[in-house]
Parts: sequence; C-alpha cells; structure tokens
Amino acid sequence: MIGKPDDYVLETSKLSAGIVARQNAGFDTDHDGKITAGEFRAYCRSRFGDDTDTSVSPNLNGAATPIVSDAGTVSATSLQRGRPVSG
Repeated sequence: MIGKPDDYVLETSKLSAGIVARQNAGFDTDHDGKITAGEFRAYCRSRFGDDTDTSVSPNLNGAATPIVSDAGTVSATSLQRGRPVSG
C-alpha cells in the first residue's frame, strides 16, 4: 500500500477483491465490493488521527499498513518507535 494511489484495490493473487471486501466489510465504505487504498487510509486517519502518513514506511513514522492474510482479512498495525501499539 505504501506508494500506491488511492484507487489501488486490495487483493492478492489468491484472493479476489470481492473476497477481501466481504471479509473486511467495515473498510469498504462505499459498499462497492472492493477496498481501495484510499478507503483504508481514510479508516486509518479516522482511527489513528490525521497525522498518519501512509506514504512512507510504518517503521519510520508510525503510519498504519494493511496486511491481507491468506484468509482475506485486513489488519492495521500502528507502529510507534518500532513497537506495535494497541488502538
């Protein structure tokens, strides 16, 4: 997601955008059956604050990065000083 445009769709070679969206419906804010990088960034900003900068590595400045698991679920890990923090 880092460096991807807002219209980039979260999917993998094994998981379609639809499966990822169904497993993570809360991120699909426009209910179109896909989660975009922009939708995920908006979620991160609403959850972690407007200073979340997803354009650089999460290890450098505390940005949240989505992780799509083999089960199709997306999780956000907010890192601060190199350690996960709960939100």
